[in-house]
Amino acid sequence: MSVTDYKDSVIILDDKMNLYYGNKEQLQPFQKINSAPSLKQITFCNNWLYGITNKNKLIRISLDKVAKEWEFVQTVNAKFITSSNGNLYISDTQGMLYKGNISEENIHWTKVGSTPPAIDMTSDKNRLYVLTEDTVLYQRSLDKADECWQRIGYKNNDTYTIDVVRINYINNHLYATSKEGKVYRSKHSSVGDINAKAMSIKKGGNTVVIVGVDVCGLNKSLTDDIKAEIKEKRGIDENAILINASHTHYAPVTQNWTTWQKPNQYPDSLYLLNVIRKGIIQAIEESLDNMVPSSLYFGRDTCNIGINRSLKGTDIIYDNTIDVIVAIDKKYKKKTILFMAGCHPVYTDPSVGPYTLNANYPGLAKTLLEQDDNIQNSIFLQAFAGDINPTDPFKTSAKKLAGAVSHLIKNKLEVISGPISYHFDSIIPPVVTPWTKEQIIQFKEKNEKLNDDIGAERNTNWANLQLRSFEKNGVLPQMPVYYQTLNIGNWKLVALSREVTTEYGLAIRDIWTGQKVSAIAYTNDVSSYLATPPHIQAKDYEGYESFFWYGQPTCFSKEAFSTIIKKIKENNY
Repeated sequence: MSVTDYKDSVIILDDKMNLYYGNKEQLQPFQKINSAPSLKQITFCNNWLYGITNKNKLIRISLDKVAKEWEFVQTVNAKFITSSNGNLYISDTQGMLYKGNISEENIHWTKVGSTPPAIDMTSDKNRLYVLTEDTVLYQRSLDKADECWQRIGYKNNDTYTIDVVRINYINNHLYATSKEGKVYRSKHSSVGDINAKAMSIKKGGNTVVIVGVDVCGLNKSLTDDIKAEIKEKRGIDENAILINASHTHYAPVTQNWTTWQKPNQYPDSLYLLNVIRKGIIQAIEESLDNMVPSSLYFGRDTCNIGINRSLKGTDIIYDNTIDVIVAIDKKYKKKTILFMAGCHPVYTDPSVGPYTLNANYPGLAKTLLEQDDNIQNSIFLQAFAGDINPTDPFKTSAKKLAGAVSHLIKNKLEVISGPISYHFDSIIPPVVTPWTKEQIIQFKEKNEKLNDDIGAERNTNWANLQLRSFEKNGVLPQMPVYYQTLNIGNWKLVALSREVTTEYGLAIRDIWTGQKVSAIAYTNDVSSYLATPPHIQAKDYEGYESFFWYGQPTCFSKEAFSTIIKKIKENNY
């Protein structure tokens, strides 16, 4: 069966080559149109119904004419056909992908890529979808010639349990037909709590904006782009805008993972730009528009939700500090809460499952806090969670954290007062001497010989990435660590980029002993781990192996920790 959108209904081609008008919701035929030649697939585009015959002829028929006759258009080597935004798309028998621009006289075909080994193809207004022989679903945007296909579904026997043989995109839904002939409609498995939230604070002529985003990480190219737009539209200095990722592992990909398998190497550009980027900008602008005279307060307590996952014995360390900033509207007494803790959001919950999109414990903690009628908004910032994993399912962690924050804001708050300033800087820490080009080539050749090994595949991708850097620049790139400081009265917020381990937070707070100083990581750019000497010396995941997964040219050396802390102390921003 092949199905295509047609005005307020659908057109259905059954296995006996009969054409019907059908219902858009149930995909059931209700009126026969006529019969068709032996067709592989149909699609409706620009008032014509197109079909690919078994002899690779492209034919079409106008359903608006009284006499409905098929007419020959072209001979094409097409296996599949679909349409979007007034253009045709075909995949030929060699797996090449072409876009067809339709004119009155002809169809001009342009190559726009290739497809995985497919058994069906469909499209919506933004994307192409293919179903492969092993029943895996992939998607890509429509027209970029170098666009990668991203895996979006496979039979995991949890959310995806059927053997799919056909796919169709109809009426804003992706449909699948199983080998038993049953039709299924897709839906997202999501808690619905992934969002971006912001707090804007103004004093005198200075304004700072603090943003918390429920994603795993962000590339600096995106955060720089967002900050530049806010400066252009609202006049806020880029260095006064801080963007922090909660690091939930249950959100769609939002940064480059260049050594992972190909579908995971880059985020879906449509999602990244049309959802994430727009969502962050909207959160910032709403916070700027909704600023009202308020009193600011600082509070600190502890909450045990994590444990060090790598360090052992005397080296084990866990910082259970939670810092809270409370803004109380002077007129209506409503509260906006900014709270910080350091723990990986990686533990699912039995009631949610591993394949459901969610913000994990930070998202639920925000929801629980906002059940208080006096709290109108809550924002989470991830601290130094690089080596800290949760001890409980995320719902338990969220209840613990929300409970501790709620108790703190009722009992232990200190007034924040004074002027605002902000600073942004970068540090190039010492690194382990990078491998030479020859060493990388040897490493690649060794790993290319290993089959069905995900680690070897990663290593090969890593080697290719570094060799491309050598070819383009002659050297491997530097590895800057960015740090940003917001001084809001007598409260200081220091933020580092990258995925930073625990001791950095303790050391930063110790620079300003006895003062109101909060420290967070995962800010503005999450491009690798930033580990402390015990991890680096042990060559554990945080100190060594993770750099391959992040596609970094080398690892930070043991001296990186002291170098960074010394630079922050000397600058005293």
